[in-house]
Amino acid sequence: MDELTPSGAKDLVWEPKWDGYRALVGGGRIYSRNGTNLTPLFPDLNPVLRARLPDDLVLDGEVIAWDPAAGRLDFEGLQARMTAGRRIRTVAARRPAQLVAFDVLAAGAEDLRGRPLR
Repeated sequence: MDELTPSGAKDLVWEPKWDGYRALVGGGRIYSRNGTNLTPLFPDLNPVLRARLPDDLVLDGEVIAWDPAAGRLDFEGLQARMTAGRRIRTVAARRPAQLVAFDVLAAGAEDLRGRPLR
């Protein structure tokens, strides 16, 4: 038995707890679950997403920051963006953000939210 899987839970689906901000990504923008535009807070991440993802793809995920020196996620570094104001590029350069995508909500003109997870 895998020590991460409870006994008898063959169909269990789980994901790790990410210490970041839940975000929806699509159309070249990053939004909170409540619809707040977070794009200006991620000048390091948004150009990468825009270059690699089609505009008609909508992802659900978590924006995180990794601290390589500590070998762990850096939520405090991510939070510093909220009050950075004009210093946002400097703050972002110190601790670049990444997106951990865990669901595709739409692709092309197709809404995929009603589809089963598997």
